[in-house]
Amino acid sequence: MANIASGISSNHDALPTPPDFLNVPQLAICPPAPLLQPPPRSITTDGSITLRRWRISDASALIRITSDSCSRLASWVAWARRSAPCTLDEAMASTQLMAHRWDEGQSWEYAITVQGEEEEEEVVVGSCGLRRREDHPGVDAGYWLAESSTGMEYVTRAVKLLVEEAWRMEAVSVRIVRDRGDGKGRDVLERLRFECQGEVGAERKEDERMDTAWVKYPEP
Repeated sequence: MANIASGISSNHDALPTPPDFLNVPQLAICPPAPLLQPPPRSITTDGSITLRRWRISDASALIRITSDSCSRLASWVAWARRSAPCTLDEAMASTQLMAHRWDEGQSWEYAITVQGEEEEEEVVVGSCGLRRREDHPGVDAGYWLAESSTGMEYVTRAVKLLVEEAWRMEAVSVRIVRDRGDGKGRDVLERLRFECQGEVGAERKEDERMDTAWVKYPEP
């Protein structure tokens, strides 16, 4: 597999700046915590979907899936309410920044891919990832899918693979923060035996929605 970090400067200040709405849209934002070991694998699959590191060559696919997702995700995430479409330069900058964060051990973001109609073809259908927590030796996880790829159990499969990687990293827990009104997201987490630990934050959002934290621990 090609090294997606190839040609990317180790100087963070020299990296292109992606748009705010593509800056880890699927993850709860937490500053880095002490390193977990070992790092996750750069590619993993269950035979149906594959999670692999984002590549700069995925920029067009990133534009496609964000554009496809905005109308559905606008109720849940702020970046989907952006009126202007993502440009190619912005998408390329985003993939470079994801590569930098991976190499620095800050977060690990995957493209969710499935096999296309041709034998050697892969199709990017969404994004997911893990991120360190500042306050706990666990990790945050997050995900989102393109509108055209929902209803196919890709999310359930992706979260299950993320959890497996978290245990390989010796994380003590996996936390996913979802909007309380996201019924389909709740169904996925219940199916994978995450525990709801209540609302996050003391104040409600302007639109009266509230995030809830779901946590999974290793099996005894």
